[in-house]
Amino acid sequence: MRIFSLRDGQVHRDPRSAPRPLWLDCTPAEVKELAPLFGLHELAVEDCLNEERRPKVEEYAGHLFLVANLYEGGAVRELDIFVGRDFLLTVHAPTVSPPLPPSPDPERAPTPAALLYWLLDRAVDSFFDPLEEIGARLEAWQEAILVNPGRAALTSLLTLRRQLVELRRSIRAQEEMLRVAVSLESLAGEQRLRHYFADVLDHAVKLADLVENQRELVALGIETYLSAAANRTNEIMRVLAVITTIFMPLTLISGIYGMNFSHMPELEWPYGYFVVLGAMAALGSSLYLYFRRRGWI
Repeated sequence: MRIFSLRDGQVHRDPRSAPRPLWLDCTPAEVKELAPLFGLHELAVEDCLNEERRPKVEEYAGHLFLVANLYEGGAVRELDIFVGRDFLLTVHAPTVSPPLPPSPDPERAPTPAALLYWLLDRAVDSFFDPLEEIGARLEAWQEAILVNPGRAALTSLLTLRRQLVELRRSIRAQEEMLRVAVSLESLAGEQRLRHYFADVLDHAVKLADLVENQRELVALGIETYLSAAANRTNEIMRVLAVITTIFMPLTLISGIYGMNFSHMPELEWPYGYFVVLGAMAALGSSLYLYFRRRGWI
């Protein structure tokens, strides 16, 4: 557990003796010990223990409870936040990296509300990098589909779609949470901070638009793959149909002369074998040239 006093900028051992306002960073197991000291609602504490993951904001007497999502280590992580008049608690799993110290920018005073803005801003912005990476991978696979629509391309597109579905669920919920949070009078505390929270909401809206655009590109990529695969199958079937059509009359001729009749005039002719082979070659060549002229092969 980290106990950081926003008044003197020092790390303390005991939240009871540390000068307020305070910022405490702890795990879900530790928040149960702090609940009586800060008057945290039991339902909010229960949500921390259950790892709800879906972003939301709830207003209780004396404090707000927010569930935010951030992207870290290749997955969506949960960050629970309690914010009161003179304290802010961040609760997360031990596997999640703890938040960084507050910004030294004098325009963002180290109050609980300002620190909340700082945390939400970084949580929202953490989704930009994975979405840009997905966009780059999507462009690469779209080019590969046009060259060689193999099964690996389809597998990668389906994987990207699954990732985007998970990111969209989190980003949309976080956008709605921020819309509600911005409207709460108790959140900003100071009028100037409302502009900062509105800026975080604007970033969330951009993320929502970006993830929707990428979902459309993935759907277009899958459609392109299916069309390319269908066209490739049609090309193969057309070539096979042409080959079959060319060999059908040749098979008929060879079948006729393969019958075991005793009296077949051409069998006694010395040049019959060569004449039949020549006729078969001429017929096959004629059919090939005809199909070629019609643009079928």
